[in-house]
Amino acid sequence: MTILNKETLYYLSSPSWAGEPYKEVRGDMFVWPYYEEKTELYYCYEFANGNVFDVFPLDTLLSAEQIEQIRNGTATLVLSNSHEGFHYIVQNLYDSVVLRHNIPPQHIELISESADIASHITTVANKLGLPEMKSRWMRRFEHDIQHNRKIMNDTVTLESKKYTKKFLCFNRRWRGNRTVLVALLYALDLIKHGYVSLAKADDNRNWRSVVGRNRYLMETSAEATALFDNIENDLLTNLPEFYLDKDDLTINQAMLDDSTNYLYNETYFSVVTETFMFMRERPEEYGRFLSEKTFKPVSMKHPFIIASTPHFLAKFKELGYKSFSPWINEDYDLEHDDALRMMKIVKEIERLVNLNETELEEFLIAMREICEHNYNLLMSKNDFFTDL
Repeated sequence: MTILNKETLYYLSSPSWAGEPYKEVRGDMFVWPYYEEKTELYYCYEFANGNVFDVFPLDTLLSAEQIEQIRNGTATLVLSNSHEGFHYIVQNLYDSVVLRHNIPPQHIELISESADIASHITTVANKLGLPEMKSRWMRRFEHDIQHNRKIMNDTVTLESKKYTKKFLCFNRRWRGNRTVLVALLYALDLIKHGYVSLAKADDNRNWRSVVGRNRYLMETSAEATALFDNIENDLLTNLPEFYLDKDDLTINQAMLDDSTNYLYNETYFSVVTETFMFMRERPEEYGRFLSEKTFKPVSMKHPFIIASTPHFLAKFKELGYKSFSPWINEDYDLEHDDALRMMKIVKEIERLVNLNETELEEFLIAMREICEHNYNLLMSKNDFFTDL
């Protein structure tokens, strides 16, 4: 056993809107077996948010002798930001661990769900004139959806038939890309063609509270501004909340459930609103984060359009998956202006919704092969970490 703090392998959380600080022993068997098999020595912690080592300083978790082991390179400090892809944590870790406790950054390994965490480490390290931390890209959601899908009922998608609706779009928390997208779909009268959710969640937002933010996020698009003008009264007074399989959206639905099978069966593509998209809203989090939202349609053999950060599909394909071009126009993935990228996404949804019978059949035939490949790859994967 090479994890030296096996009995105090804490999950650490600092104060946030979600609750009070806490630490608890979890010993996550997805994250840590890799390190237990090594001959090197490790001290390991999982953490939820970036300032956690201000609340729980390293010298309250480890003795002076143990910290010295990390300083001199006898042991490595491994920090896992499990389930998250936040970039702002990098500066926090340099401040609260590297600088405060004089830990060489190269003796720290950061595990993150962000595929781009290494580039942000480079940015912060260069700014501070310090070496870079090591990093690993973890895809826990890919792993969890794989295992989740194995215990579900079989279902059939992409059938040649008349569809009740054309697309499926799940939304819970009122992130900028979700409120903008749903508002634009409403403005273009496309909502009626989709199964769409967006209703009161644990962030306590509503349509009135996001009107200004939507305009700010899309202000570089004159077309979006005009569409928002057309529906402003509805946004402020009576735009409805949208529910699908659940009427309580305060609870995170990170796993698949058989209750949603019909939503995939009765639509021929998904619109996935990933965790991050608008750089203007949260620039410190600007990275490619492949959450369960991406792998759910993969596991259901459902093609998708992704409302996320630029070059998201390029990273998706690096993992061996296929995207859906040319049957879905994926030029949006190359667009760096967030507002223009969103408009390209909305226009492509509109085009797909209006496919005629012949075009739809061609689409379905092409998608079956791609989705079968992606499904088989997901279900056969056994490595969910990449050293960066």
